Amino acid sequence: MKAQPGEDSEAIGTAPSQPATRKVAFLASRGSRRGRALFDSLKSTLGDRLVYSQLVGKSNEWSKAIKRCVEAGAEVIAVGGGDGTVHYAAPLIAKAGAVLSIIPLGTGNALARELNVPLAPKDALLLAIESGEVREIDGGVFNQQPFLTVATTGLTARIANAVSTSPKKLFGRFVYIPAVLKAAFLARSFPISVKADEHEFSGKAWLVVVANSRTHGGPFIATPEASLTNGKLGVYVVAHERKGVLLTYFWNLLRGRHTELEEVWAQDAETVVIKAKRARTFIVDGEKVKCRIAEMKCDQKAFRIVVPLED
Repeated sequence: MKAQPGEDSEAIGTAPSQPATRKVAFLASRGSRRGRALFDSLKSTLGDRLVYSQLVGKSNEWSKAIKRCVEAGAEVIAVGGGDGTVHYAAPLIAKAGAVLSIIPLGTGNALARELNVPLAPKDALLLAIESGEVREIDGGVFNQQPFLTVATTGLTARIANAVSTSPKKLFGRFVYIPAVLKAAFLARSFPISVKADEHEFSGKAWLVVVANSRTHGGPFIATPEASLTNGKLGVYVVAHERKGVLLTYFWNLLRGRHTELEEVWAQDAETVVIKAKRARTFIVDGEKVKCRIAEMKCDQKAFRIVVPLED
């Protein structure tokens, strides 16, 4: 996932080529309506700075498509899609030694929002071509599989199930409001043990969040020290047998003060191990993974990605 040995990371990592010469490739899922529409307008938008473009169908086509981008001379591979698409493509792009640029086309667009990437596709393309800079960010590893933003289980998994059965295209991000209410009503606490470096929690919980990013679930801070560049994962557990604690948690989550609650156990750690009594559903970058033991670690400076210039 890191730059290959002998690769001149400075040439791309901190000093991208001049705007007129930065070469970009574009990939998007063939099943994305917005991706197809953007694909059709690329040539007129990017001209000869677009060295390769493809609508990718099956998941096993992504590796070949990324290889073609690199062979075509792309400095930056722009990926059009939502969190799931970026989650799948980013490790493959990093392994190929290329730079990722996100073109947000999904509902949540968690990583794009975290990095202040423009949500308008044409503005995001402009960022990829000429106005952005390339930075290194950390990644997470969940049972040997890379992730970019958050891994979580409990109440959040119920929210994901509710969202998956709702018409996201019709309601957009507002679809999360009834999903949260439904999930809270149906939620049950569960026994869990969490080890974050040398710190340990064992007991009943409503949810467990492990964040590589600063925020999760939208604008909500994971832990006060959570960051894409601090070399650690932010971890917290909402622990109490009384369901009423969820109201207190949600209110303080909105204020960014949930980790100050007695009912919330929080740490920042390089490694995290979660053990359940039976297999549980985890949501990892929006994708469902079922397991009993989840072993996670921070993969420092795993990805190079285009972001807006700092003021």
